[in-house]
Amino acid sequence: MGIRDIGVRVGHGTPGPFNSITDVQGVRVGHRTLVENRAEASIQTGVTVIEPRHGAARLLKVLH
Repeated sequence: MGIRDIGVRVGHGTPGPFNSITDVQGVRVGHRTLVENRAEASIQTGVTVIEPRHGAARLLKVLH
């Protein structure tokens, strides 16, 4: 269940077809999960990357 499912309106826009950040043109999302199994414990960690603009994002200004 999402926040819109209980009637809360977020922002002024209309949700995309997947109601996801990846509905925004040019945005890319990636993730990596690392699992380390040891005798004493199983460790799971990960990272998520959101790239707002494809390519050399650090060189381009964000437009409002």
